[in-house]
Amino acid sequence: MAEQSGIVRIKGKIGNLSFYQGNNKDLVKTATGPSKERIMTDPKYIRTRENLSEFGGSAHIGKAFRTGLSETINVMKGKYMAGRVTGMFKRVCNNGSGIRGERTFEIVPNTFIFTGFNFNKSKILSSIFSPPYSYTANVGRNETVLLIPDFNISDYVYAPTGATHFRLANSTSILSNYLYSTTHKKYNPTDPTIDGLNIVQYSGYIPVSGMVGSTTTITSTIVGAPIMTLTAGLMGCIGIEFFQFVNGNYYLLNAENAMRIDNVF
Repeated sequence: MAEQSGIVRIKGKIGNLSFYQGNNKDLVKTATGPSKERIMTDPKYIRTRENLSEFGGSAHIGKAFRTGLSETINVMKGKYMAGRVTGMFKRVCNNGSGIRGERTFEIVPNTFIFTGFNFNKSKILSSIFSPPYSYTANVGRNETVLLIPDFNISDYVYAPTGATHFRLANSTSILSNYLYSTTHKKYNPTDPTIDGLNIVQYSGYIPVSGMVGSTTTITSTIVGAPIMTLTAGLMGCIGIEFFQFVNGNYYLLNAENAMRIDNVF
């Protein structure tokens, strides 16, 4: 332990040095902590190892989930979305069966955790797009249908300044359950052949004022209509994008685009 001297006082860590206050003095000491080898072998750190395993699994599955929605997610995501997705899957893991550190990630039984998740927490879909609609899946759970009766846009769509048109997205993807492999010391999908399959379909470009003029139906069918298993879920997401129409072209705006998980089938 040493005492800081000089005009500038530092607080925090720099490299392996830790700067802090104690006994009304500014002190510095070498930062200490258990080595990685000790954490991974010492019985005292078994809870830490369990948490690391399940947190790593949550991050791994969260990445697979985001990859399945990659076509739309870059337009719709907000700050810290990756961390929020990881946290969502950690909640799923907490509900899983098995021993701590190896608990399963089960998709369909945890629909209540996923439903209503907004990819940008500062752009809530229901505050931007709120007409009555139905969102359903077929019996085979490889197709979703978004059906929106005709409505007055001014009453149900909050368009940003400069927007002339919007379009709706029906983004659908398959996410498998994940199980811990004691052989490989990691989580693997139970259904790797269908895990991550996805499709997104859009409405036409719709002006931001007046009536839509007809019922809007957007059908998203996973290519090849794969046979779903009981250990995989169909993630159905609804999104909205805003555009400015200039000289015959539609230019995507960054403001107010939003998407959420509507249901898991």
